[in-house]
Amino acid sequence: MANNTSMILSLINANTPLSDLVWIASEVARLEKDIDQKLRLWRADCAAHTLHIYEAAQNSTAPRNAIAAARAFARGEIDDATRYAAWVKAWAAAWAATRHSLEAENAAFDAARAADWEAAGTTAKAASQTWQRNRLVTRLSTPELKDWPLP
Repeated sequence: MANNTSMILSLINANTPLSDLVWIASEVARLEKDIDQKLRLWRADCAAHTLHIYEAAQNSTAPRNAIAAARAFARGEIDDATRYAAWVKAWAAAWAATRHSLEAENAAFDAARAADWEAAGTTAKAASQTWQRNRLVTRLSTPELKDWPLP
């Protein structure tokens, strides 16, 4: 187990693209429950990190409940059927939010055509990937790491 975690961490230190790191960790997770749990918890941390964006636009607890269910499932506290039920509710809430956000996005785009949205989006994506990379390193290398707090 330590060898695979060390291998993943060395790839992170070698500046391997985040998508490749996640793929490698996912493959290792098929064989190692510890890595599987840490990867599931990292994914929940990523969702929790951005939950405030969703909750600012929507009045639904479904995504928050899905994050809690994902964490509980990773720790073996609930079964797959319970986790899936929370996911279905979160997906329905996200789909409803997407419809509303598209309308808002179109209005914002019309109001701010002069702004450099592409550059801002690229900067935000890079910052998000840096956060995700750092959190993955911390999640894999720190035993009993506390979950990223829900807002």
